[in-house]
Amino acid sequence: MRLLACLAALLAALCLATPAHAHAVLIGAEPGDGSVLKEAPKTVVLHFNEAVAPTAVSLLDASGKPHDVAFRAVDQSVTVTMPGDLPQGTQVVNYRVVSQDGHPVAGSSLFSIGVITGAAVTPGGGDALVTDFKKVTLEDDFDVR
Repeated sequence: MRLLACLAALLAALCLATPAHAHAVLIGAEPGDGSVLKEAPKTVVLHFNEAVAPTAVSLLDASGKPHDVAFRAVDQSVTVTMPGDLPQGTQVVNYRVVSQDGHPVAGSSLFSIGVITGAAVTPGGGDALVTDFKKVTLEDDFDVR
């Protein structure tokens, strides 16, 4: 009888369990992360696994110049409007968003116009611009994906 009661309690617990809340994850971007384009895109779209609220989006162009960019969130995507004067080379789009569970998440997506540039590799093996961005966000208590 005790075994039956334990099994019934376990079954009830499993049926009533709620899914764990996980942080938002970037699942794709347009243009794709690491892609090389013939010409500069008018927008970059970041796709997440859940709806997010963006708190900051910035662009570091191939010459190292930071750009303020306009952005808006619709459902699970954040659309970023690119400036019209991007130089040839690798561009870095940095983002900070808030997940549905309230946790901030930060990361970046890269694309190149014409050619890949700025491949300065850090001792950890990552791109210097991306690694520096991750250091800053980690110090700010953000999850980096």
